[in-house]
Amino acid sequence: MQTDLLKKIELNLRAGNQLTYDLLNDISELSDWDIQIVNNFILRVKRSIELGRVEFIYKYFDAFDSAPQNYFKTNNKLDLLVCQLRRNESDYYLTDAKNRLVIPDELSKHDFFEIWGYDVTTARNICINHALQHNFKYVLFIDDDILAPNNALLRLYNTHKSKNSLVTAAQYFKKINPLISAHANIPSDSNDVLETDLVAMGFTLIDLEEILKSVPLPLFWNFIDKNGIWSMGEDAFFTKNIISYTNKKPIIDTSIKCLHFDKAYKTMYGVREKDTQYASHIWDIDRNVFFKNRTPVKFPPLQLSLPRRSHTSPIAFNPTKLLTYRTYYMYLEQVVNQPVDVARNMLVEIALQRDAEFVLFLDDDIIPPHDILPKLIDSFYDIKYNIDDSICCIAGNYYLKDNTLLLSAHLNTDTESGKVMEINKLPPSQKNQKYIKSNWLVALGCSLIHTDVFKQMRKPYFVCYDITNENRLVNEDAHFTELVLRSGYNLYIDPSIECLHYDFIKNTYVGVYDPKVKYATDINLI
Repeated sequence: MQTDLLKKIELNLRAGNQLTYDLLNDISELSDWDIQIVNNFILRVKRSIELGRVEFIYKYFDAFDSAPQNYFKTNNKLDLLVCQLRRNESDYYLTDAKNRLVIPDELSKHDFFEIWGYDVTTARNICINHALQHNFKYVLFIDDDILAPNNALLRLYNTHKSKNSLVTAAQYFKKINPLISAHANIPSDSNDVLETDLVAMGFTLIDLEEILKSVPLPLFWNFIDKNGIWSMGEDAFFTKNIISYTNKKPIIDTSIKCLHFDKAYKTMYGVREKDTQYASHIWDIDRNVFFKNRTPVKFPPLQLSLPRRSHTSPIAFNPTKLLTYRTYYMYLEQVVNQPVDVARNMLVEIALQRDAEFVLFLDDDIIPPHDILPKLIDSFYDIKYNIDDSICCIAGNYYLKDNTLLLSAHLNTDTESGKVMEINKLPPSQKNQKYIKSNWLVALGCSLIHTDVFKQMRKPYFVCYDITNENRLVNEDAHFTELVLRSGYNLYIDPSIECLHYDFIKNTYVGVYDPKVKYATDINLI
């Protein structure tokens, strides 16, 4: 499909007209694949008009409009263009292609092309344009976060010849655990040569001369629709385009395993093979660039949520004395003069708008240990990764402000007696567990909740029922617990995290004071 047609469509729409009969007739003659592109393009143009924008990504490829199908005009062909993409000029790449990567003898006429400062789709198309201008037959893409074996290209080229493929790629893995191939439908433990419906471009050899005999430019295009109508990355578009025009799928040689480095979290994905030599890049940069690349990513937000009775009501804990978790940035949000269920719902909405990962509820009469936040997070992920990945909430323990006995604020149903009881009254087989899974009520006065659970449940998340109305003794804690359990999530209490429950009327606390514990409070507890 030529971009001339897209230009005519855009000009027609920008002039305030509907598509003409001639344009509709031209569109009707396209393949189903090209019609999808046109439909998405029309949506993007209309959205662009609404936003008052005039630029469009396809205009980067105007130089291709007048190019004939036979792009290679002379016999003076070059063999290989090695293209390395970086995010910006001060970014670094892992594979030292110039000095460490073995180039096959048959590709002796090769050159290197580094590009930065563009989005990945534009960068790849600029590389293709450069290859066309200088008459290269092959293009090798190497992404900046890929570390390839020294002989990766040599082996890749041999596979390319033996399979007579158009696109051949090495195996590498997504930046997640457990390891999953970056290519579609490729087993992570395979050592075979396989076809794929989606080839990731991290270390990929393209037979540009053969491809352009039937596939139109641009080779790369991305469709990112915020409304979710149709989204497609540049690698998915490229693969679909190749398959649609040539009926040949890209080839993945899974025996060539590259490593994939997460620069933000300094983590390598993939198995480094002991007997393999890698084309590791020698990072020779100045001091300023080094520290710029050592800047951490923005910490995920964690919201400390405090429901308060009034602007002047006292707070038992001091937020500034809480030990923060280094991985998170903590915000303090307060809602004042609202019923507790309304306040909690409002605080959750603020956290979701902020895209916080956790909500930490601390009520104004709770005195927590100063290290409660890292303890709750550690307990949460200990349970998630080792016990129950359906966990959504972990709570510290505290007791009711009762004059008779120290009663836990949390309730469970003892399966043997069938009675609802405080967790400190459970049978030893249940009470002495490291974590107690709740099936009845988790008190929210000291609770860490992952925000994913709110995205899966209906609103309101918290509701208080009046005991005088319908005679039901149910508070917002119980309502939330029931809603969570019915949504397939689980809630836990960590009894080792002991908080104190402060009574402002009597100026005393309920709970077991530990002189060895540092409490996040300004109140003198001795």
